[in-house]
Amino acid sequence: MTCTQEDQVWEATMKCDYTPGGESTVEVTAPETIAGVKAVLTEDDWSLVYEDICLNAGTLSEEAVSPAVCLPRLMSALRDGWLLEENREDWDEAACQHLTLDQTGSGGGKIVSDLWLRQDTGTPVRGEISVDGEIILTAEFTNFSFYDTIANQSGQAETSPAV
Repeated sequence: MTCTQEDQVWEATMKCDYTPGGESTVEVTAPETIAGVKAVLTEDDWSLVYEDICLNAGTLSEEAVSPAVCLPRLMSALRDGWLLEENREDWDEAACQHLTLDQTGSGGGKIVSDLWLRQDTGTPVRGEISVDGEIILTAEFTNFSFYDTIANQSGQAETSPAV
């Protein structure tokens, strides 16, 4: 993920476990100097966690976009965003569906998310978040899994990943 704001560029590798309407976590895996820092997010609040220490990071308003919430916000945009544009577009030689989605915060701020989804699997390849017309967060997806409840042949529900 790359964050660009006021001529400052920050890059990190992150792992995200997104749960719609529940608790989501984002963990920094690189750079090594901040590896292990986690953001734990709910719909109303978020905190930073490192080893056994938990810091309350304050209330998360709809306009408060930070690197910690980039991946969950992109997934939220797919679920709840207003579709502004949709087209077929290649990204890094992958045939993709490009979606532009709008979410308006409680304070009236406009947050636009662009996502490129592989046409064959529906998995994200890239995401961008713009605030006030400026791209401030960019995510390149290197691995993505869907987790869903499916019925096995005996009719019993089981949870398994589907990619």
